[in-house]
Amino acid sequence: MRSSQTAGSRSPHLAGQVAIVTGASRGLGLEYALTLARSGAVVVVQDRDFSQFGEHAAPDGAARSAVQELDAIGAEYRIAEFDASDEAQMKALVDSVVEEFGSIDIAVANAGGGTGSIGDSRASSLAGADFEAVFRGNVLTAVSLVGAVAPHMKEQQYGRLVLVSSQGGMRANTRGNYAHYGSMKSAIISYMRNLAQDLGEYSITVNAIAPGYIGTDRMMRQFESVGIDEIEGRTALDRIGTAQECAASVDFLVSPAASYITGSLLTIDGGSVRNGA
Repeated sequence: MRSSQTAGSRSPHLAGQVAIVTGASRGLGLEYALTLARSGAVVVVQDRDFSQFGEHAAPDGAARSAVQELDAIGAEYRIAEFDASDEAQMKALVDSVVEEFGSIDIAVANAGGGTGSIGDSRASSLAGADFEAVFRGNVLTAVSLVGAVAPHMKEQQYGRLVLVSSQGGMRANTRGNYAHYGSMKSAIISYMRNLAQDLGEYSITVNAIAPGYIGTDRMMRQFESVGIDEIEGRTALDRIGTAQECAASVDFLVSPAASYITGSLLTIDGGSVRNGA
């Protein structure tokens, strides 16, 4: 693990707390980590291969790595590189974090994604191996994280868990495309609701978010291939959401303001699910 402890300007509501975000080398995962760090938390940034993604487009248009982004805001952080579905490595990481900092307060299960192209992944044509790979990448990564942090959070009698689902987990895509991904994101919602019932007696809240059309660098390329006007027209607000708006929702769910919210799914979609887009 690598760390930086440069002082930075932070708002105080997560000061003294320790957070882990999986799948956080780029995109929304990195934005979640940056936002929690700005709110005062020490962040553990996990991904399976930071070098695989190289540099990404930062909000100011510059190409920066995750480490550079974290350093730029003066975050205190740790970097951990392994497959998030590996339960032994996840447990070892979380145990080491608790040993160093004394607690693990926040966990964001962001690792996930699909395989193959959208057009080649209709529900009836997918093989078991396709589902198995996406199950491991989306569901088992969340199970691994929860299994590692829950014992510590129970002992602390405190914790905040946020699982990342998707618009695709709430409704079927046109023609049943990307069915393996949508199915696993639906499973995340059910898992979250069961966890909330299980862990509530320990003062641990468990919620999920379901992002819609969010303009990360990678997703904007997909939106451009369809047409920006077309994508924007699918939302009630007639625009694409930002990574910062999505991350602000995570920040809210782990904040004191959300202390009586658990078992809830927060959609961040600009009204596109409501409209059936």
